[in-house]
Amino acid sequence: MPRVEIHVDQLRSRGSLLQQLLRPLARQSSVGPAWQNRTGPSSWVIAMHDGSPPVSDHLAWRFATFVPHVRAGYYESWIPLGEGLWCLDRAYLHVYKTISGTAEEKDFVFLHCEPNEPAGTRHGPYKRGPHLHVKAAEPPLPRAHIALMGRQALDLCMSSVDALTDALGWAVGMLKDQVLDPMWEDSVG
Repeated sequence: MPRVEIHVDQLRSRGSLLQQLLRPLARQSSVGPAWQNRTGPSSWVIAMHDGSPPVSDHLAWRFATFVPHVRAGYYESWIPLGEGLWCLDRAYLHVYKTISGTAEEKDFVFLHCEPNEPAGTRHGPYKRGPHLHVKAAEPPLPRAHIALMGRQALDLCMSSVDALTDALGWAVGMLKDQVLDPMWEDSVG
């Protein structure tokens, strides 16, 4: 199974690339969300946020989107392979609708990628590459892994970190065009 690998030198600056990738969704589209590296001996996390992160847990970090009452969170988790190489464990973009006048949020749509998922499992072929979870839908859709590419495209997408980044960028653009833009139009219309 091909792994999405990166050298530590590239990993240190990947946050800037992710900032550009997420810029189309951000309220401040000229700069995109802020980012931080969180490193340890067994993991390297790059997570996005607005301003100073409010809590230490990167899973709770959010950035405002250009749509009122919609926030997002993004992080990548990498695991060490040795000799300066790291392997992508997961890339997660979560989009939430906030409830007006409260801090409460509802899961809306998630874009995930879990390249190390074993291909021979029930969900593996769909989870390895970029896939959607439509959290706002009725069961069983919120738990379904809706793959954004077929088998041949998946192999190409997983061939390098640059190819995966391109695929994630395309998926972010699709979410903007097909989900967030219509939400924004409804909010101002």
